Amino acid sequence: MRSVSFVNHLKLSTGGKVSQQCMALGDVDGDGQNELVVAVEGGDLKVYKGNSIEPWWKFNEAGDISCVEIGDVCNVGKDSVIAFTRNGPCSIIDLSISATDDGVSYTLKQDRLPANIINVLIGDVDKDEKKELIACHSDQSVSAYRWHEKEKKFILLQRWRLRNLAGNVTLHNASEKGRPTIMVSQPGCSYAILSVDWDAADNVTSRLSHCTENIQYTPLSSRSRLQNPSVLCKILGDIRKSGEKMAGYFALCTLDGTLKLMEKDKMLWSLQVDHQLFALNKVDVLGDNREEVIVCAWDGQTYIVDHDRNVVRYQFQDNVQAFCAGKYSADGKTNLPCLVYADFHNKITLFYDVRLSFLKATDFLTVANGDAEMREVFTELGINEQEEKRSYLKNCLLTKVPTSSNDCLKS
Repeated sequence: MRSVSFVNHLKLSTGGKVSQQCMALGDVDGDGQNELVVAVEGGDLKVYKGNSIEPWWKFNEAGDISCVEIGDVCNVGKDSVIAFTRNGPCSIIDLSISATDDGVSYTLKQDRLPANIINVLIGDVDKDEKKELIACHSDQSVSAYRWHEKEKKFILLQRWRLRNLAGNVTLHNASEKGRPTIMVSQPGCSYAILSVDWDAADNVTSRLSHCTENIQYTPLSSRSRLQNPSVLCKILGDIRKSGEKMAGYFALCTLDGTLKLMEKDKMLWSLQVDHQLFALNKVDVLGDNREEVIVCAWDGQTYIVDHDRNVVRYQFQDNVQAFCAGKYSADGKTNLPCLVYADFHNKITLFYDVRLSFLKATDFLTVANGDAEMREVFTELGINEQEEKRSYLKNCLLTKVPTSSNDCLKS
């Protein structure tokens, strides 16, 4: 496992504590470039844009914000910022660039949902081309809502009651044609699959009862997990393989340092580290149209893992209270892979260009064998054995740093 370092970054001052579910990346103003949304203790909501270290827009929510999300929850064709407070009220904020109000205008929609929402997702669950809101509550329940524009409120579609506390909820497309699967992480490196039981054509019908019969529990048995069945777990679905329409992988990580990559109900690999993993994300850092898995520990240790279990690690310089990864536009032109760390000193460090050329560690001989020009050099010199090639390359490097294969021939 090799270590990497990142240079390009912004240092942002938040003015307060940032909880794990209170950072989100997305295009909030419709210009095609992603911004960073941060909720600070006390109800302050801040949007950071471009390379400015000062907030581009600020808003104060009446209450302590438990989580934020970015998405087209109102089904209007544009993403909004959604902030949920611990005691129930939530705000949907639609931002846009205007010539007034310092270049930013917004519209606000508000509703009240059951208290203690700990994390949410926005997606088309029933394939009706309209997005729903799936919310995890701290009382072991998960709820599905749809925004009703005429009534200006969320309509409850269904509620599930789990056996154990939910870590988080994710959507996963297990096949190219079927409905997305709602997955909820459960303690002990396990997860539950929630079945949808509402009429997609009915925007008003509410399922008020707790649907325990629509839950399928799927534990991932392993000796270490059986010894610690209460360990906290996170889940992440739709990890892109290569094509947009291909069914992807999903991953689970646990607080005691286990990371698993899954395909359907099959475990592809498992990785164990000596750090407490609390955050699980995905982003394409190699530029090959595949998404790598990003996990972060409380002490700042960060692992970037590809689908073949090749790993690089980055050590953030401080302890971390919140982390997210995705894409951000620092130059206002291009969305690039980024890592975002909130430390315990009211600061956020945003690394806005974390592109890597490779993850798998390799040696110079392997690179030389894969280069057409170097293979021609080996052939001309009659060097066939691996040890002979290694010795020749070593002599080239010790004698002179070659700028071309001709330098090696001359040496």
